[in-house]
Amino acid sequence: MGITIKGSGSEFILRLQEKAKLTAADKVYIGERQKARILRRTESGRDVNGSAFAEYSTGPFYWSPTGRLSRRSAAKAGEGKTKAAVNRYAKKLGAGKAVKGGAPYVSRSGLTICFPGGYRQFKQYLGRTGVDLRGAKAPHMLQAIQVKPTGDGVSLGIYGEQGALAAKHNAGRGVPKREFFGVSGRDKREAVADARARVREKLKSGLS
Repeated sequence: MGITIKGSGSEFILRLQEKAKLTAADKVYIGERQKARILRRTESGRDVNGSAFAEYSTGPFYWSPTGRLSRRSAAKAGEGKTKAAVNRYAKKLGAGKAVKGGAPYVSRSGLTICFPGGYRQFKQYLGRTGVDLRGAKAPHMLQAIQVKPTGDGVSLGIYGEQGALAAKHNAGRGVPKREFFGVSGRDKREAVADARARVREKLKSGLS
């Protein structure tokens, strides 16, 4: 999954003096600036168009610090170790048996912790109240954004398993649509401004 920043502004810059052309390092700088914009926007709970993300689910959510395991896969990995890890994490949360009031509790299988209030409640226990698309543990898909210079610009991409997850969120396949990975009109204008600033720096410093 990837996006590419191009446009008439960049083409204008590339028509400047030969020595002022954008280098690979310049393009990476511009790409990193765009990456920062995506991260800031996503952290604030906004999509590429500036709209608020759809809220997280509120139905029961089952989670294990060792990964969401079935009893069969847990047995293969070591069910005792899985349950011990769940209990350690449950202790940190203050979670116990199912009680009235909706607090998290260790599931009957002992392989997961149940959050009756859903994924939203789970994220709240992690100390994050907004929809920021960050998973429980690093690395997550936002940390997987890669910046690469290209012949006529710069590309930002998320690849592999994290890229597939990002594509699901962007398109709303199996999850509410939360289009976080993209370039808005404002982003393009700011990217062009970043490129022009780099060129001005080159000219000011004697095109070094």
